[in-house]
Amino acid sequence: MFHELKNPPQWLLEGLMKEATSERSCPDCAVGLMKKHTEGCDVARCLTTGDQRLCCDCGDCKFDIWDGKWPGTNEAYAHGFVCYDDLSGQIMFDYNRLYEEKEKKKEKKEKKD
Repeated sequence: MFHELKNPPQWLLEGLMKEATSERSCPDCAVGLMKKHTEGCDVARCLTTGDQRLCCDCGDCKFDIWDGKWPGTNEAYAHGFVCYDDLSGQIMFDYNRLYEEKEKKKEKKEKKD
């Protein structure tokens, strides 16, 4: 079970960011740093919508670049989205919360329009 950590200290965020940037190549398509993800890569994001490129149907997906961090890491760091996993005892960036917040904004915008 994951638990949200509210107001994590800066040292924790910086440590998580350092840990998150240690990937030299994409864990799915194995491209190196600052290279375009290959077609069919699970990690690649659509640069138009931010959704997983494999599932996106916007028709305007440009190629995402592997920068050594999981997609959403910079945004989770900026918002301080961190969680604790009971099972592993690990503290990590909360990508699920980031996605949920994105979906809430999307729904709010659709209701407004």
